[in-house]
Amino acid sequence: MSVIQTEEKRGRGRPKKDSSSPVKKIKLKHSPKTAYEDYYKRYGFLGYVAIYGIDKFTEELIRYCWKHPDMTIIATDPIPEKLRAINQEIGNLPWSLHRWEVVTSNGFIEAGYYPVVVTTKEYYEMVSKLDNPENVEVVLLEEV
Repeated sequence: MSVIQTEEKRGRGRPKKDSSSPVKKIKLKHSPKTAYEDYYKRYGFLGYVAIYGIDKFTEELIRYCWKHPDMTIIATDPIPEKLRAINQEIGNLPWSLHRWEVVTSNGFIEAGYYPVVVTTKEYYEMVSKLDNPENVEVVLLEEV
């Protein structure tokens, strides 16, 4: 007795997509190269970026905002060495006297000079616990 097997012939290449399965969108985590674009889309109309803390994400944001002549950059960091390093780099660029400002971290959030402040993941918890009478919006750049 012989058993006859019937196989469905498959065409060459990848099988066609099943239209009954729903499309799944994957949200990618931000990287320092993409987070600044989202910030600029959301808050670029302000004309400034106030930064509390320096890390890879905020350094890329500073470099990106520097390409837009309408943006003023105000930066601070509780660790003076980090601030000194970025100040040396950005302070040597043309027009930095008018577009770049370095201030102390004391009262940066509490005074409420800037309604939106970008912070690093390292300082986010500390900054969110500070007294905030002016309701300054604190933005964690990695989760924009």
